[in-house]
Amino acid sequence: MVAKSARVDVIWRVRIANLGMITYVFEVHRKGSIDSLLLNLQKATNNPTVQKVIAVSDEKQIQRIKEEVASLPENFRKILGFWNVADVVSTHEKLASVIGSLSKLELVKSQFEEQGD
Repeated sequence: MVAKSARVDVIWRVRIANLGMITYVFEVHRKGSIDSLLLNLQKATNNPTVQKVIAVSDEKQIQRIKEEVASLPENFRKILGFWNVADVVSTHEKLASVIGSLSKLELVKSQFEEQGD
């Protein structure tokens, strides 16, 4: 849970050396209430570790969300990002390819592989 009563789709937490925990929140919007999406993202920003909240959708929905956000406070608009679902899929495919390529180098042993001496 990122914040009380905030229901979001993805929470990505990263520990950055001595800076502590940084959190990114993603909310996927396919259809339905944009107000609900924005309310959940606004609630998530109450968590002091949240650096960015991202609305994920297709281009048509992103345009609708941007229209709704235009009247919201600037501090929320600055922390809100948009990610087109087509870009999400492309990024996933590229990342999977990179991970597959790097794993062939056997730089890091899996926890399930037998450890040698």
